[in-house]
Amino acid sequence: MSSSLLLLLRGRSVRAGLRIVLGLADSGDSLSRLRWPSHSIPLSPHWNWNLGSRRGIIVLGIETSCDDTSVALLSHTPTLTHLLYHETITSNNLPTRGIHPLASLSSHRSSLSPLLICAISRLPPSSNGKPDLVAATRGPGMRASLAVGLDVAKGLAVAWGVPLVGVHHMLGHALTPRLTDALQRPKRARPKGTERNINLQEPQPRFPFWSLLVSGGHTVLARCESVTRHKVIADTVDVAVGDMIDKIARRVVPEEIITEAGKEGKGVVYGRVLEEFVFPGSTTNGEAEYDHHYFPPESPSGGSKMKK
Repeated sequence: MSSSLLLLLRGRSVRAGLRIVLGLADSGDSLSRLRWPSHSIPLSPHWNWNLGSRRGIIVLGIETSCDDTSVALLSHTPTLTHLLYHETITSNNLPTRGIHPLASLSSHRSSLSPLLICAISRLPPSSNGKPDLVAATRGPGMRASLAVGLDVAKGLAVAWGVPLVGVHHMLGHALTPRLTDALQRPKRARPKGTERNINLQEPQPRFPFWSLLVSGGHTVLARCESVTRHKVIADTVDVAVGDMIDKIARRVVPEEIITEAGKEGKGVVYGRVLEEFVFPGSTTNGEAEYDHHYFPPESPSGGSKMKK
């Protein structure tokens, strides 16, 4: 299957290849209905994993698990991590008063191709026009939305002859603080006499650490022991905190406020709208500027109130 796709896409421009993968090719094109199975492409032993080269490694990342279409291009060397490109387009969820699978799917199909074209144009000359590997969210998430990103990632990985890495959605969240820390660190010179693969700047937080993941669809407490070793300590049994906040906002916040928040066509962040409605004037550009205190009721055992 991989060799067949490579032959089909070889000789075509990246733009044309993306249109084929997204099903946007002209109706007369025999490849317009080309589809891939949902399984991952196996990593070939013939792929060159020379990640210790002087220019380091370049990764193209694709995220389509929910309503955000995100593409990023990241370069990494032992002394510097640099974000070459990052852009996100969110489907307009105002008409459906929340995330709708079909609206999200349509947004992914129309947004992913132009984002990838922009990302590919940011590849440095030393990359020979392709990244060292392609990474895409493999789940959890909405199945149809995930399929858009994964199918495109598979096609690009085959056409370029580079590995494809499927990333667990929540694992990406858990490791984001380490990536953010690495991006904020200045470049450091390598001390003379050190090994070539020495880790000069261990990102923070260092392993092991605990991570509380609170997203729209998941609420997980996990212990992160290494990049590839994680243990789920606790999870919700019914509904995620983010999903609960969205539902409360749709019931509590007046319709005209929600409509005003979604005028720009970028979707409605219901948690932010609810926070601003409950604490007027408490946020500026999404950043909290208040110091409210919440006193929970006394425990059934008659203990004193705790300040949160």
